[in-house]
Amino acid sequence: MSSDSVKTAIVTGASRGIGRHVALRLAQTGFQVALLARNQADLSTLAVEIERTPGALAPLVIATDISDQGQVQRAAETLRKELSSITLLFNNAGANHPGSVNLSSAAFEKVIATNLNGVYYLLHELVPRFKEQRSGFIVNVGSVCSKSAFVGTGAYSASKYGLLGLSEALHRELAADGIKVTTLCPSWVKTEMAAHCPLPPEQMLDPEDIFQAIQYLMSVGPNVAIKELVIDCRFDLL
Repeated sequence: MSSDSVKTAIVTGASRGIGRHVALRLAQTGFQVALLARNQADLSTLAVEIERTPGALAPLVIATDISDQGQVQRAAETLRKELSSITLLFNNAGANHPGSVNLSSAAFEKVIATNLNGVYYLLHELVPRFKEQRSGFIVNVGSVCSKSAFVGTGAYSASKYGLLGLSEALHRELAADGIKVTTLCPSWVKTEMAAHCPLPPEQMLDPEDIFQAIQYLMSVGPNVAIKELVIDCRFDLL
């Protein structure tokens, strides 16, 4: 079990993309990181990379499908047992099926189950721990599609608009408990999910930009409460 003096972070969707990079960077900066994603092999590879980092604390690896409430409940039980406190919960796991009402109901529901329901499942399990410790940061990954829907993003935008509403409610509900809840709304980030982006990779945001945004959110004064942080890609504005 981690000690109360150790900074801890839970990262969902940690096996690739933004989640992988953020988890690695958090470990490099002194956090004990709990890694959640579906792919056990990819998580194990990341865990080895973290363990080889000088001074890094051994990560906690929990293979979990965030869209499955039973799996999330079991993961949360392990997290409560192994982590004496939680400094940061980074709800990053995401899914996308381009399309709107043309999608099958199964595809549409999978996007909602991962991007919205999965966040609710984990928050339902862990917010009581945050309230007990009366501190902590919850960063939910939305999107610019949380603010504006685009052609072909019906399912994805519906999930991210919903997440924005859930996050804003918690931003207000948990403020008195000393818990800061922020929705991070990035534009195109250079990951596998951006394969269909019209911008070339060198013009997209980098996963490091997301890590630096998290650092910023955790560095502001105790009286500063940031409800949402929109990170536009500069070239998308030209």
